Amino acid sequence: AAPFSQPKIVIIGHTLSAFIGICAHMMLVPIMDGSVILAAPLAVSLSTMGMMMIGCVHPPAGGTCLIACLGKSSTL
Repeated sequence: AAPFSQPKIVIIGHTLSAFIGICAHMMLVPIMDGSVILAAPLAVSLSTMGMMMIGCVHPPAGGTCLIACLGKSSTL
């Protein structure tokens, strides 16, 4: 019954946050020579703003964004 825990909000919030976290990692970490000192807080902030803009705020999705941003790049 909690408004922030409805299935639609959970799925959209985590998906958007993961996408933003991966994009921030791919764009900013190579520029900063492997440091996430700028990418991590920027990704979480953009994720929160994005969720607020589309009306699907799920606070734990900020953690998903941070995990996605802090992850290491895999080489194929």
